[in-house]
Amino acid sequence: MAIRHYVYAAGIVAGLAHLVACGDEVTEVTNVRGTVKLEEVKKFKELPKCEEDAEGSLVYVKDSAKVFVCTDDGWELLDGKDGEDGKDGKDGSDGKDGKEGSSCIAKQNKKKTGFDIVCDGKTVGSIENGSDGEAGKAGNAGSMNCTAKQNKNKTGFDFVCDGKTVGTVLNGDDGEGCSLADGKNGEVTVTCGEKSVSIFRASCGKAFFDPTTHFCASDENVYPLCSRAPEGKDYYLHSDGTYNVMAYFCDVTDIVLPKCEGQTYDYTTQFCGVNYAGAVRRCNEVSEGVEASALDEENGTYDTEGFFCTDNGVLYAKCCGETYDPDLQFCKDDKVQSL
Repeated sequence: MAIRHYVYAAGIVAGLAHLVACGDEVTEVTNVRGTVKLEEVKKFKELPKCEEDAEGSLVYVKDSAKVFVCTDDGWELLDGKDGEDGKDGKDGSDGKDGKEGSSCIAKQNKKKTGFDIVCDGKTVGSIENGSDGEAGKAGNAGSMNCTAKQNKNKTGFDFVCDGKTVGTVLNGDDGEGCSLADGKNGEVTVTCGEKSVSIFRASCGKAFFDPTTHFCASDENVYPLCSRAPEGKDYYLHSDGTYNVMAYFCDVTDIVLPKCEGQTYDYTTQFCGVNYAGAVRRCNEVSEGVEASALDEENGTYDTEGFFCTDNGVLYAKCCGETYDPDLQFCKDDKVQSL
């Protein structure tokens, strides 16, 4: 049994009136009340044939939720005209004003472990400081002692850093031997056949150096290793030949010495004078009028407050604390006079 669908008859009749062609006979129907039962099908293609005896029949198609009418032109969609727009309703009354939002601030808590969130004088939440994460493991120290030596088979060279072989360069296919050449600043070049490889014994900042003769200081500059310290001053020098480069230096004689007013000097010809005299020349003899005891003949030092040494190594007394050129000047009445 087909399912019946109900619609208001007045609406259907109004729709039919618009679908009838101009000039066709129309039976006027007015003031219809009640309901009309409609045949129903699931899909449009299930509509029965729209023949003469079926004209005017209405069928509801379920999948499109629309009503179709059988006319001379076949099944037509029953679609009435849109009604006129209704008049705008009256504006509703204004709603009540809402409450003002809370004013919130963040302030450090009493324990100073985080911040409290305060709204209108009430603490509504808190944010605690996070704890520090665990420290990462220290990286491995870089190699400071690399060399290249011929391998056991004598077919090339092994690169050895801190006792471990880290690479090998073999002889070329043409059978030519390999050669090892030392360059500047600790550079070593290994050549096998037509191929060459350069390595550096150690690096300091952007510079390379030979760790057997130099070291890298904390200021990332390279300084020479020293072998000895003055007698009784062993604390100047570390056991590995390094030293505090801010306070000491290694002299040309390979002895570590304190800097003189922050400056280095040649220990063989100079010494550090007292009372901010700086590095001054060593002397080897005294001038006329100067007692021999004023000069330490063993190391050429003297009291820099009362004496000075000329370029030719002769010791003179200062003239009221001033030095002068004995070849052009002399001291009289505690004043420097010209010859």
